[in-house]
Amino acid sequence: TSADLEVFDPATGTSSLVGQMAGARSGHAAARVADGKVLIVGGRTQEGTVLGSAELADSASGSSTPLAFGLQQARAGASATTLIDGRVLVAGGSDGTADLRTAEIFDPHSQTFTGISTQLSVARSGHTALLLSHNNSVLMAGGTSGGTAVSAADLFLPAEFPDPYSYGTGSFAPTGSMTAARAGAMGGPVGDNGGGSPPPDRGAL
Repeated sequence: TSADLEVFDPATGTSSLVGQMAGARSGHAAARVADGKVLIVGGRTQEGTVLGSAELADSASGSSTPLAFGLQQARAGASATTLIDGRVLVAGGSDGTADLRTAEIFDPHSQTFTGISTQLSVARSGHTALLLSHNNSVLMAGGTSGGTAVSAADLFLPAEFPDPYSYGTGSFAPTGSMTAARAGAMGGPVGDNGGGSPPPDRGAL
């Protein structure tokens, strides 16, 4: 468990230590927000306590600032996905006793978290979460539930709203399962953008 902040430079292929988080944590989730800072949420302390705290790390200054308002629910092994509108979806994970079906949204303007009323189809942690950029939905798949790998998948469908500063939340809906249960898998959006047409919203896991 460490509080170190490192930055990777793709030009040199090297990483450098730039600062420290407000506190040491592992098993946390992180996502880039619009101003270039990185939202860091949840995780565990060295003693194994699951955290509900959140902070914003600034690689330019090497500092990380704790947020006044943390997660609605402490969680480790969750996913954090930045949506097109700048909000961050934090989903699943474990509270230290059981895996979670719950999720919440981070609003970068108010720097607060709001719970989502609907839940994942199965409790899961250590899953993969992919932004499908052409419709702003998020595909969540795999992970473990109660220590067993799962094949079930969910789509997060953001609420539609005309005013980008009047945030809604969104809802989850189960979608087609993977052909095999997978824990700790990685993935990314795929599609053929030939001919000038937008790629289909698909994810490869």
